[in-house]
Amino acid sequence: LLLVGGTFCVALISPVQTYDSLSYHLSRVAHWAQNRSVAVYVTGIERQNMMGPFAEYAILHLYVLQGGDRLANLVDWSAYLGCAIAVATIAAGLGAGRLGRLLAAVSAASLPMAVAQASSSMTDIVVAFWSLCAIAEVVASKAGREADWRHWLYLAGSVGLAVLTKSTAAAFVLPFLFWF
Repeated sequence: LLLVGGTFCVALISPVQTYDSLSYHLSRVAHWAQNRSVAVYVTGIERQNMMGPFAEYAILHLYVLQGGDRLANLVDWSAYLGCAIAVATIAAGLGAGRLGRLLAAVSAASLPMAVAQASSSMTDIVVAFWSLCAIAEVVASKAGREADWRHWLYLAGSVGLAVLTKSTAAAFVLPFLFWF
């Protein structure tokens, strides 16, 4: 709770300050808001047009609703919290008891990179969240849960959103899809 609460406070209070966020993540969001379109635009930083856009779409919604980038870090903080929950779900699917699920969630929440990204607007924690959701669905299917249309929808949606956030997610999710 200290990690989750502390990172939430830092995400709300501190401004966006990482190089990547300032050079293309938030620049891209500001361009989209100004242009009132998510279309490709002329820029000297081609990463603004080439990188996966899902995390920035979420930031864009908060940017427009709030009128600035004050809430931009909350997208990553939400993914950070979701990663801890997804890891606990995976642990449950692998047969962990209550203590095992708690330890898994605490371990995931205390990873230094996860803590660092919980209060920034980088996209790595967001892609990790969607990848973990896909892995949780695969583990749930292997644990004997009946695969119905919702299972396939959740799996396809999480894989699609992971790849839409960052294309390198395919390399991490693909082995689990083969296992599935």
